Amino acid sequence: MAMVLLPGHALSVANGNDVAAGRYEFAVALTMKGITRPDGTKYDSACSAALIAPRWIATAGHCFHDGAHHPVSGPPRYERTIATVGRASLHGKGGHDTEVIWVQQAPNPDYDFAIAKLAEPIHDVRPLAISRAKPGAGQAVRMTGWGAATAEVDGPEDRLERLQTGVWSITQVTKTTVLAQGTSPERTTSACPYDSGAPYFAKRDGTLRLVAVESDGPSCPHDKEETLARVDPLLGWITRTILAHGDERVAQQAVGSG
Repeated sequence: MAMVLLPGHALSVANGNDVAAGRYEFAVALTMKGITRPDGTKYDSACSAALIAPRWIATAGHCFHDGAHHPVSGPPRYERTIATVGRASLHGKGGHDTEVIWVQQAPNPDYDFAIAKLAEPIHDVRPLAISRAKPGAGQAVRMTGWGAATAEVDGPEDRLERLQTGVWSITQVTKTTVLAQGTSPERTTSACPYDSGAPYFAKRDGTLRLVAVESDGPSCPHDKEETLARVDPLLGWITRTILAHGDERVAQQAVGSG
């Protein structure tokens, strides 16, 4: 199979588990239409994300770029970007399909992270809270992704129909990144094409909280480390950005507590 140019670094979850309907409804599938290559031709691609407030999602910064593959803020540079939220099957019933209308890259380019605004608020899906706590080595985190099952893909149509999940163990934490290795259901549970931006989360004080998002990793399947973008140092920036768009209640909902 021919490889396609993806909208970023990271190569659904290889050797993961299907997600049951009604679980992890904050998981977002991003479908990008009409992405411009440096030579002017266009292609389609995809990423994963998480709903963090009724009109906001969190994903990898490299999922939104210009024709030269530089991450950019503002309206997406693609013909269309559709966010699918609230269902465990790409083409199933229920849930929502809405446009991404604005992207804000993290202020420090060392963080491969961005938040994006949706055209319409989603009120019937509980957003994923954002962790305030620094992650630590040995911590278990779960990921949900809308990617393919192998590294060789022709386009978004090669994504698995069902949302996938697995568990990783954090091995190292830096100022901007987290390294994590798949542990369940297999040691080769790993991120694949279109899992870029997928949320890694853990339960704290009884609430699921976003710890990091998928940034980069070896070709899947593999038993090596994934590189994730840390989220906790960006909590203040996320709050200010949402406030700047005029909704204090939404900003507080995104931040949560703890």
